[in-house]
Amino acid sequence: MIKRCIYYLINFNILLYLTIGVRVLDAQELDINASAYEIMESVDKQITINWGLNKVQLTITSKKGNISVYKVSHFKKDENAILYFDSQTRGRVLKVLYNDSGENIYVYNVHNKKFYHKSADDKFEYLLGSGFSYFDLANLKFLDNFTPKVNGIEKNNGKQLLRIENIPLDKGIYSKINILVDHKDNYRLTRIDYYARDGVLLKSLKPTFNMLPLRSKSKKASEVYSSVKWEMVHMGYGSSSIYEFLLVDQSANLNAALFDKQNIEK
Repeated sequence: MIKRCIYYLINFNILLYLTIGVRVLDAQELDINASAYEIMESVDKQITINWGLNKVQLTITSKKGNISVYKVSHFKKDENAILYFDSQTRGRVLKVLYNDSGENIYVYNVHNKKFYHKSADDKFEYLLGSGFSYFDLANLKFLDNFTPKVNGIEKNNGKQLLRIENIPLDKGIYSKINILVDHKDNYRLTRIDYYARDGVLLKSLKPTFNMLPLRSKSKKASEVYSSVKWEMVHMGYGSSSIYEFLLVDQSANLNAALFDKQNIEK
């Protein structure tokens, strides 16, 4: 019964995304003082993952209501990151390494003992059956990979949200990514819409911002304001995936060897 309710809830959310009232207005009618590049610079900062060890939970709910939960250790330092995915039932199942700001992606399947270098369209494969591709979790800067332009206003739930259309510099599976921001609230990121090559809406991500527990090198507990939850709804799969940050530990050891692809199989 619970699974059935979750299934209906997911499909209701998908229907809401598809049928929500959208009215395209002229952006010049509003008082917008920033360029598309300046707005996207702000968006990049809003969703930049904190350096250190990020403790994360990935929850995947399928179309049928089946739920899979993974504990994620998300290490980040400078231009590199490595993610360890641990299943509740199977232990560690996957390692994903991002080098060179996510330009190079390496994947190690722990159970099959297989190593992959994800490139070209392989970057857009979905991770563990979730709505997140390897590319999505690379935390790449939009301004390094897309050309933005202001593309109107959408009226959504009583708010007028500024839409920034981002066209990829390199060919991939996304024809464009639309970013919705609240221009009356310091260009706060509200939603990210991903469009397939044929122009059809593929999936949507809704971020949540809040205080995130922070453990510093001094061992003192504090907090940092951050994007703490990414909720991805995949229209085609009818699935929902949540990547939720629980804690960032900046006292963790971030030795360079951790981010060396030669060590990913160890």
